Amino acid sequence: MIQGDRQQIVFLDPYGLAHDTDKDREKHNLCKNIRKEYEPFIQKRLKEKGITTEILLDAYIISVTDQKTVSETFRGMPTKSHVVYQKNPGYIREIFEGLAIVQLDT
Repeated sequence: MIQGDRQQIVFLDPYGLAHDTDKDREKHNLCKNIRKEYEPFIQKRLKEKGITTEILLDAYIISVTDQKTVSETFRGMPTKSHVVYQKNPGYIREIFEGLAIVQLDT
């Protein structure tokens, strides 16, 4: 999504979260931390090259596993976990409403 001199890049991972594995936790942590860990690095590199575009990063897991199972498996999944549930008819809207570029515009 591009808006003026800002560009939002969103990684979507269609994935089930039925098991509490290290790989599941890594994906979940990436979704939670992508903005604070990777975004500053990219911004710095762009600035060094004289590029004024602001890059905003985000990531979501689109879980095919239902919310109840995920909540039980992970002992409660925080609301702002960047996990959306494919069985939820509003999951795409939920992703768009959570994007930084949309929030910056309001």
